[in-house]
Amino acid sequence: MVDKIRDYKDLKVWQKALEVACDVLELVDMLPAGPARDIIGKQIIGSSTSVCANIAEGHSSGSSREYHRILKIAFREAKETDNWLQVIKVSRKFARPKIVDFAKKIEDKNTEVLKMLSSLRTSIKNQIMTKNRN
Repeated sequence: MVDKIRDYKDLKVWQKALEVACDVLELVDMLPAGPARDIIGKQIIGSSTSVCANIAEGHSSGSSREYHRILKIAFREAKETDNWLQVIKVSRKFARPKIVDFAKKIEDKNTEVLKMLSSLRTSIKNQIMTKNRN
């Protein structure tokens, strides 16, 4: 039996996006203090927390078209999060094994989120197209 999705918190994609956002908060605290951490930290915290916030908002939108539109925003924010993870992993400023390894683990989770969002968006788009044909 499939569990009924009653709330956005029941969505596996939201749960995984929340993990990414919480991990990012820890990662930013690991970065050495300075202007680079301040700027990159603000950006990656903003993008990663926006993913789960947009999933929650979209689920509550009441319209498949609006949900699809908001999930597209969540997808873009997850891509931005990936970008900042790459900067952290590649930058000599942050080149510490503990930081790079943790960033890689977050990257793997974020990749799962991207795949889940893509699949969910496709499913919703198919529902919209089916509805339009009827």
